[in-house]
Parts: sequence; C-alpha cells; structure tokens
Amino acid sequence: MSDAASKAFAVAVEAYGRGDLGAARVALDEAARLLPDTPAILHLRGLVEMAAGAPMVAISWLQQAVALAPPPGTPLHLNNLGVALRQVGRAGEAVPALQRAIAIDPSYASAHNNLGAALAELGRHGEARDAFARACALRPDDAEAAINLGNSHVQLGALDAALEVYRATAARHPDTAAPWNAIALTLVQLDRDMEALPFLDRTIAIDAGFKDARFNRAMLQLRLGRSGAAWTDYRWRSRSPAKPPKIRWPTMLAGRRIHLLGEQGIGDQLFFLRFAPAVCARGATLTAACDPRIAGFVGRAGVAVAATPPAGAEIAALGDLPWLLGCGEDTPPPLRFAPLRDAEARIAAQIDGLPRPLIGVAWRAGTEMHDVDSTRLVTPDALGVALRDLPGTVLSVQRAARPDEQAAFEAGLGRKVIDLGALNDDLETMLALVARLDVLTGVGSTNVHLRHGAGLGSDILVPAAMDWRWRVDEAGAVPWYPGSRAYRQRPGADWSAALAALAADLHARLA
Repeated sequence: MSDAASKAFAVAVEAYGRGDLGAARVALDEAARLLPDTPAILHLRGLVEMAAGAPMVAISWLQQAVALAPPPGTPLHLNNLGVALRQVGRAGEAVPALQRAIAIDPSYASAHNNLGAALAELGRHGEARDAFARACALRPDDAEAAINLGNSHVQLGALDAALEVYRATAARHPDTAAPWNAIALTLVQLDRDMEALPFLDRTIAIDAGFKDARFNRAMLQLRLGRSGAAWTDYRWRSRSPAKPPKIRWPTMLAGRRIHLLGEQGIGDQLFFLRFAPAVCARGATLTAACDPRIAGFVGRAGVAVAATPPAGAEIAALGDLPWLLGCGEDTPPPLRFAPLRDAEARIAAQIDGLPRPLIGVAWRAGTEMHDVDSTRLVTPDALGVALRDLPGTVLSVQRAARPDEQAAFEAGLGRKVIDLGALNDDLETMLALVARLDVLTGVGSTNVHLRHGAGLGSDILVPAAMDWRWRVDEAGAVPWYPGSRAYRQRPGADWSAALAALAADLHARLA
C-alpha cells in the first residue's frame, strides 16, 4: 500500500477495533479510493458490515476480497466469508469456502470449527464431529469447539462420548458456565435427572443471568415433581410473550382486571389455563387471549376470551400464572369443557355402528426438524404390532399422516384403519371424537389435552427424554393428567418395553 492508503487503512482498523463503524467506513472509502480492489480493504469492509448487523452486505464485500486475493487465496478471508454465509442461512455455500480455507492452511483451527458448525446445520453430523475434533486437536483450550464436539456426539446418539467431552471441558474451564450446562442436559437425556441438578446449580452460580440454564433447571425440577421450586426459574423462558414478573400476586385480587397472553402451542395454552380459575377465585376480572381454535373450549370452561386486553387490564403471560399465584406442589386439574352438540352429531354420523371398542391412535407429535421429530415419534409399524390383536375398530387421529407412515402402521396392525386425521383441522369436531373413544393412545399431543378436557384419560407413550408435562410417577400415572397412564421409552430410543406394557394393559382391559 502507499503511505496514504496505509494510513487510511490503519485508521479504519483502529476505528473498527473500538466499535466506531462509521469512522471505519469513512477511512476504508478513502483507502479504497487510493488503492482500489485491494483484498485486505475489501475484507475489513466486510467485517465492518458484519459488526453492523448487515451480513448480506458483508457477503458482497467478502466475496470480492476472496475473488481478488492472489492464488491460492487467503484463509482468513475465506473463513469469514463462511461465517457470514452461515449467518444468513446459506450453510451449503459456507462449506466449500471453509474447506478451501482449510486446504490452504490445515492448521487453521477456527476454520475447522466453523466448518463443523456449517455441516451440523446441514444435518451432516458425522462430518461435523470430525471437523470439531480436528479443531480441538489444534486448539485444546478452545471451549467453544469442545462444546460443539460434544453436541455433535449428542446428535449422533453417542451420549456417553458427549458426556466425556463436556466433563473434560468443564475441568479445563471450571469458571465457564456452558460445559456445566451441557453436562446437565446430557445426564437428563441419559435419564439421570438427580445427578443433573447440581450441574445446573453450578452453571447458575457461575452465571446467574444464563437464561437457558435457568429454564433448563425449571424443566428438570418439573420433571422431578418439584414444581414449587420450578416456577421461579420458569419465568426465564425465552418464548414468554411478556417480561418476567418480579412481584407475586396477593391472595385477594378484587377490583383488578387481568388479561392473560397465550403462548407457545395449543397444548401449552390448555395446560396453563388450568390455573386461570384460581385468578378468578381471588376476585379478579379475567380475560385470556388464546389460539382461536380453542377459544370455544376456553369460553365454555368459564374463562372469558378476548383477543386484545380490555382497557386498564394488567398483562400477564399464561406460563407465569403458577409463580404469580404462589403455587406449590399441588396442581389444579385440567380445564373441563364439553363437546358442542352439532360436533357430536357430525361424529356420530361417522362412527356410530363401528365395532367397539373404538381405539384412537397417533404416533407422531410436535414440530418436525429434518423431516423427523425423533423426540416424539414412535415407529408406526412397531405401534401397529403392539395393537395388532385388539378387538374393535382402530381410528387414526394422526395429524398430517404421511402415506408411508400410514402404510407402515397398517402393516404392523395387520388390518386397515379408519383415517380421521383430517379432523385435526377442526378441533371442535376432534374434541367430539376423542370424547367418544374408548381408548386414545400414542404420543402426547393436542388430542390428549382435548380428551382430558372431556374428563377422560389416555394411554400415553412418553419419550425417554420426557417433556415435563408427561411426567411419570413410580406407578406409571401421569400426575398432571389424572386418569392417564404413561409408558416410557428407555434411553437409547428403545420403545420395546413400553409398547409391550401398553399392549398387555390394553389386552387386559379390552379383551
């Protein structure tokens, strides 16, 4: 560079370092005027735009820097281009840029780590593990790369290997919160809940503002049946529609108007609405905003529904009700609501005359990721085999069943099923159906919540890494849902024992 260009570039570097992005842009414009098409200037401009929260703009500058660099290229520029591409969801384009950086400099630990992250985003977890392992070998004290390596082991189902990595990282970095949190989550997946709790306590002692760890501790306490202690941390959930409350409500709320904001999914809303009558019992005038698909149920259960807050109403999130009310271990039962008569008539027209018992089944629930939600999926053919010799009529209530799933379930069952999954688009009609079933079984879903609203229990298949709402006690009961029974998967995705127990119980009840 010329002296003037070098001086302008140095000013830009200093301004970027102290976070003055405007001054950095001005200096870089001057440097580029004096020395156009210079990779180092273009690269720094890309970094400035990334720091400004404009990754798409940054990508343009970084691509120019990469294109103009003399062969074989500059690893730093390629690495940062890969980072920017990942930021905008273009991991597939990031991979070759990062691979090229590594080809030029195989000892570039950050590029290996970033490559692993891009591969993980593409679901290529085996390759990601290898990239993270190389990053760790090159830079053993890199806690981020080590955590990423552990995470890749988790994705591949190698929980013991993940635990070993996390423990080693915590030993190297005892004052870093992330590895302690990761140890706890892995122990939970290994069904070692009591061992996990001290690690979350340690995480929060290191970083009291670690929101994920607070929420994870709430989940674990709820799984352990310690709801009184859990609700304090539950306020830290990131999906709350309101700021965490700081003051609990008094025992009398007469004269106060309170408006509840619905949050998360339909099942979550129905779960937390069980606390709403307690607000009314303290004398408050209560309204609730909830998913329109369940507004009729909620209104019939005695909770006034309003899409917007009435004038002068205080705002509270549904999920904060247990803490605001000072709830301990005792939990109110689910809301009760009866089906509409016209919905009952529609269902009667479809199922009257079918051989009883009527058995409703669903094998999948939750949001899918990479085409399969493995945490809430029972293999359809295995579930079919478990129900094979039961009498009566089997009806599928599976939402959006794929043809291959339906065929696999029927193959295991040994007969055709009646597919009523389309009724999930009209929950009033689905409520009328589940209220008429003799059995509802499968994974926990909205339909289980509807059945409990009708005052009936279900036979619930619960994943090993169970959601706290489906907590199982020693007798197999589900404390949050009286009258239901849970059949829990073993760690390692083994449903065989749970399905065998379900089959034995249903045969004993229905034969």
